[in-house]
Amino acid sequence: MTKKNEEINALENELKRLKTEKRKVELKRKIEEEKDNHKNLQLLPTVQPSAAALVQNSTEGEQIHEISDIIACSTEKSGNAMQIVDFLWPEPIPQYQTITLAGDMEFRVGKKKTLDKISMEEWGFANIQILQELLKRNTAINVNTYLNYTADIFRLDSKYVWYSVLLYDKEYKDKQAEEKFTWGTYRQDLRDFQLVSKRENPTTRAMNDATKPHGKQSANNDRRRGPFLPDGREICRSFNNNSCYRQDCRMMHHCAICMSSSHSAISDHGHSSATHIDKVAKNPYAPQN
Repeated sequence: MTKKNEEINALENELKRLKTEKRKVELKRKIEEEKDNHKNLQLLPTVQPSAAALVQNSTEGEQIHEISDIIACSTEKSGNAMQIVDFLWPEPIPQYQTITLAGDMEFRVGKKKTLDKISMEEWGFANIQILQELLKRNTAINVNTYLNYTADIFRLDSKYVWYSVLLYDKEYKDKQAEEKFTWGTYRQDLRDFQLVSKRENPTTRAMNDATKPHGKQSANNDRRRGPFLPDGREICRSFNNNSCYRQDCRMMHHCAICMSSSHSAISDHGHSSATHIDKVAKNPYAPQN
């Protein structure tokens, strides 16, 4: 009987060991996924490497390990490009994702904003931070060439979809770090591959349709007068004039001036906006007052 108990205990211990190994494998997989999702997660400049810091959970008393002390990613390595996502201004409230391991142990992963969520203002701030870092590493860098490249990015935004410009900027910085060419060097290969023209957006397509001869095939296109949201959905003009009373209206009740869903154009921008709505629909790239 004692021998059987020993065998049972041995099997139970082996089962516990296998479960622990399984959790370790799952954790490693989650960490790799998180690294991919956040575009090579890197330590913030203010974080100092140290042993795994234990943070006591104030409500349940669980131990939380800061993942930034475990995963060491750095842009300091020679030849690695400094990217916009690594130099954004700090969020007022840090965002974390928690991964549970072994019941009472958790790893907290700092969330980093992805490239598709970056605004032009954030890009401008981070781009200046990169220039300052480049000057720290190499005082001989030609600032004017970097500023020329920066100005070129802003010009590209007027003609191309912003996210495609961000992808172009990311690859340009990668190539510059690898090939060491002068900032501002014209790279047609990168432009052709990454940049997507704004001429392909729904508002412009509606403008092109309006110039075609009227016929049976163009009847449906003529109805879509615009203006449009960036994703192609048509904005309700009646809503923007405070005159849409249809409960089954299929068009979007967004402001045609600023795209907000909280008010109409006339409510927030005044009665003069009615003429402005027509201008936006006819020419979406005209300067907005």
